[in-house]
Amino acid sequence: MMKHKVTRSAMPSFAIFQIIFDILAIFCTFTVISSLFYQDGFSLHLNFTLLVIVFFLLAAITRDFYNSLFSSQTHALMLSLLKVWFLGFWSAAILYECVSGFSLSLLFLLTLFIITALLFFIIHKLFSYIEKNLFHPKILNVAFVGRQSQGRLLARNFKKMPWIKHNIIGFYDEDDQSVSGIKRKGNFEQLIKDAKKGLFDQIYIADSLESHKDIIHVIKKLADTTCSVMLLPDIYTFELLRSRIYTINNIPVMSIYDTPFKGLNSLVKRLEDIIGSIIILTLISPILLVIAIAIKMTSKGPILFKQDRYGVNGKIIKVWKFRSMKVMENDHQVKQATKNDPRLTKIGAFLRKTSLDELPQFFNVLVGDMSIVGPRPHAVVHNEQYRSEILGYMLRHKVKPGITGWAQINGYRGETDTLDKMEKRVQYDLEYIRHWSVSFDIKIILLTIVKGFISKTAY
Repeated sequence: MMKHKVTRSAMPSFAIFQIIFDILAIFCTFTVISSLFYQDGFSLHLNFTLLVIVFFLLAAITRDFYNSLFSSQTHALMLSLLKVWFLGFWSAAILYECVSGFSLSLLFLLTLFIITALLFFIIHKLFSYIEKNLFHPKILNVAFVGRQSQGRLLARNFKKMPWIKHNIIGFYDEDDQSVSGIKRKGNFEQLIKDAKKGLFDQIYIADSLESHKDIIHVIKKLADTTCSVMLLPDIYTFELLRSRIYTINNIPVMSIYDTPFKGLNSLVKRLEDIIGSIIILTLISPILLVIAIAIKMTSKGPILFKQDRYGVNGKIIKVWKFRSMKVMENDHQVKQATKNDPRLTKIGAFLRKTSLDELPQFFNVLVGDMSIVGPRPHAVVHNEQYRSEILGYMLRHKVKPGITGWAQINGYRGETDTLDKMEKRVQYDLEYIRHWSVSFDIKIILLTIVKGFISKTAY
């Protein structure tokens, strides 16, 4: 399972300078390299340069790259930058080449990619050096109130903020049990006394349902000090899904269950689906024709079968499939296909085993009911069954259902004959929603191709 990212912060104000320098790096490199490769090359390929800049920024924003600058782990920052540059550059290059009729040489593209990546590396290393050596970080004396996990997590993350040094004096709580890595200094009354002495610059209070009344009392008492007081809400009570912190007319709001596809992310995902489905449908059109003829010649009935499924936000959609059974169940008693199922047609078992029966769903993607990557849609009757048995089951419908997904890549495809298997599938679906990015989608698509569509549990 992947590391759980709790919340997504707003972009720090200083990130705008890094964005400007990155754009200048692309612009300058493209100007020089284009002039070396082509006569009057810069003016000729200005559109390509602007397209790369746009795609690079899209990739950076969707991956929250500029939200995590100045990481203490330089190699992790560089690797993240390389991923963003790879995704942005080659996406723009492929689109530009298709539109312009492959007017740019591969050597030219590789030179641009490598030289710009090296320049990025130098710029980001320079920023890191300036930040660590030329600016003297301010030292803040910090205390924590309560021993909840959000406080411990914040204390660990302070070490990843080299531009501000935090001197953690200790934690204060009514319970005298120790906390790993943080020394207990006393109870709430001792906290107030130390705060009045001016021992702290900042106090972080971890709120909880159990001690909420005591916390309110402490906060009121701290009004008689000059300390900056921060409240950490008890968010770990919930299994967060794409959690974010907003302000609406200066009123703080925190989402607990949310979708990743808002604003720019929604546009990026839709473009990904439209472009991907058009390319795939063009490539597989001969296969679609052969399968359609085979179905018509081997069994009576229509070529396509449509079934009600839950789409985004739980709205019912019609999902298209090649008919693989002698019956077309779409009511309150839909039985999952099993091994040696007598309902299968002569070629039905092969179609289901190889997932070829799912190919018409690319038309669902094209019209906007589905995505190429997302949680697999289940029959409505199965949704109604499992939503009462699995906590958080319906959260998988915060995004469009997909033709392939993270659960299927990890082996949870086909028949789910036990509740445990369905719970595992849902866990992977929610993990996909938490960590969605364009690169994650590409990874799933590539793994689907590499691992193949054949599954031992698909009947």
